[in-house]
Amino acid sequence: MQLGRIQTLHIHSFKPSGAVLNGDLLLPKRYVPEGAKIGDAVEVFVHRDSEDRMVATTKRPKVQVGEFAYLSVTDISPVGAFLDWGMDKDLFLPYKEQLRKLKVHEGVLIYCYVDQSNRIAATMRVKDHFPKPAGLRENDWVDGTVYATNPEIGAFVLVEQKYNGLISRDDMVGALIPGQKLNLRVERIKPDGKIDLSMRSRAHERMDKDAETIVRMLEANHGYLRVNDHSAPEDIRQLFQMSKAQFKRSVGRLLKKGQIEFADGGIRMKHEERGRATRARRPKRGDRT
Repeated sequence: MQLGRIQTLHIHSFKPSGAVLNGDLLLPKRYVPEGAKIGDAVEVFVHRDSEDRMVATTKRPKVQVGEFAYLSVTDISPVGAFLDWGMDKDLFLPYKEQLRKLKVHEGVLIYCYVDQSNRIAATMRVKDHFPKPAGLRENDWVDGTVYATNPEIGAFVLVEQKYNGLISRDDMVGALIPGQKLNLRVERIKPDGKIDLSMRSRAHERMDKDAETIVRMLEANHGYLRVNDHSAPEDIRQLFQMSKAQFKRSVGRLLKKGQIEFADGGIRMKHEERGRATRARRPKRGDRT
């Protein structure tokens, strides 16, 4: 029998208050499956009730011992905070396990553990609990939950509910907020287990589209834009809806193909390319009305 974990136990006997599992664990009557009989297997979560007694429930918590979750603060007390984890009794986050001052309704990333008093508790000190990724490879698509943001670094992400990931500042598309759920691509898995993530498909798959976007913007602005490799990431994102890294890769490709050049602190379409684009847009004689 494991405290704080979902497990399968067997009905040993019945009493007025419910079913007795594995000899001495009570499953309150309201959770006993209809038609249950002695010997039946029941999947339950083992926790402590409001009187600190170990009991079972068929309710499923949002997090189990040994897992991470992004949970909402329901209450603050002098000794700690309480979190909504989907159970009747909120999950306790001791004051000493907090990394900053919390507010009610705020979301926090926590790791669930059993404390020295044999009670289920939460900690915000998650760094040392992240395992190294197993079964993940570069370019895999994964589910993630943003748990923190830093304008100088990027967005920190809980990957597949157990790994630590980062969307770099240059690779972010739009504003991200803690609690936001995303589908992301694994760009790189570092030796320490941290995962670099991208919100977009692989560079070579999107480069043509990004380069086309830059060319269209140049055509719409008489073949010149005052933006280059040294422009701020925010300016590039606002103008092209792409990261600075994407912009630099696409500009490099256009330079190599001879379609653009650096000029006057920006980028300019070469004269022959502008003429080609104009001819491509000009209607044929038979198409005129």
